[in-house]
Amino acid sequence: MRIIPFLLFLLCIQVTAKADFSNVPSKGNFLAENLQIAMDSVVEEYLEDGRRIAIKSYENGLPDGEWRYFFDFGGLLKKEFYKEGLPAGTWVEYYPSGQVFYRKHYRLGLIDSVYQEFYENGRKSVEGEYDLGAQTNLWITFFRNGQVYSIGNYLNNQKDGLWKFYNDLGVLVSEGEYRLDLQQGQWFNYHPMGHLSSVGSFIYGKEDGLWGIFHKNGKIKQEEKWDDGRLMNVGIYYTAAGDSLPKGSLKEGDGTKLDYFDNGQVSIRGNFKTGIPHGKWINYFESGLVASEGEIIEGLKEGPWKYYHQNGRIESEGNYEDDEMVGEWKVYNTRGFLVDTANYNETAEDEDGL
Repeated sequence: MRIIPFLLFLLCIQVTAKADFSNVPSKGNFLAENLQIAMDSVVEEYLEDGRRIAIKSYENGLPDGEWRYFFDFGGLLKKEFYKEGLPAGTWVEYYPSGQVFYRKHYRLGLIDSVYQEFYENGRKSVEGEYDLGAQTNLWITFFRNGQVYSIGNYLNNQKDGLWKFYNDLGVLVSEGEYRLDLQQGQWFNYHPMGHLSSVGSFIYGKEDGLWGIFHKNGKIKQEEKWDDGRLMNVGIYYTAAGDSLPKGSLKEGDGTKLDYFDNGQVSIRGNFKTGIPHGKWINYFESGLVASEGEIIEGLKEGPWKYYHQNGRIESEGNYEDDEMVGEWKVYNTRGFLVDTANYNETAEDEDGL
């Protein structure tokens, strides 16, 4: 919709014909092109139906003082503050309900001090600290129910040191060190009930060396040998009861790898090339029926993929490009009837045109 500006000139100084005017960008479209804002003024912006959506103030042609934005129903959307054209003070954005969405502070034009985000139910979702534009010190994120999701430190906008991740029940699911925002050193991952699920090392964000994979009862499932983020070899596959199952043909990064459900049924059959998923991949239901199938090229889904209902009928089908859905995708119900189609190319084009 078009935005009609109303200029309410402040009479704190005299504006003469020689005053320095400046163009002030604004959301929406003004009726007149190249509209110039007086050095000291307050601008109110309205939708063409008369609803006010913003109040902005200027001094010496620069944003200065409090700016307010409004929802189209009239409620306050956010408050911003400027000093001599730079962000300053406390900025707050709100949900339509009036609950605070985020609260942040600026110093010398850069975000600084405590930063907080909230869910619409009022519970905190993010809390951390900035130092003149850079994330620093302790940061904590939360689930909607108030349980901690992640906790760790930042240094110059990068994760640094020990980080821990939890599920929404408060159970630790992963922990390890970061360096330069990349996983580094030994990491531990846990099953939902807290038992160790895997342990191994990263070197600058890539798995490296020997990894151990474990069942929920704590018994070894399989050992994996990684090299710079590439899976090169796997050991014998053991069930939770200690019985061995075929591990596939993977050797020195090439071949097929098998994984299993607890009942011994194959869950994944995938191919690797030089340690990276490459070739035909099939995922199964615990019943043994195919759950999905398609090609992975250098670690990314490519070409046609099919997904199935547990009764064996196709659930959806379409194409991937660089691991992204593209083109027309079809969705079927459990009886095999087409119930929906979606064209992901059109969606991408619409987004690019915004």
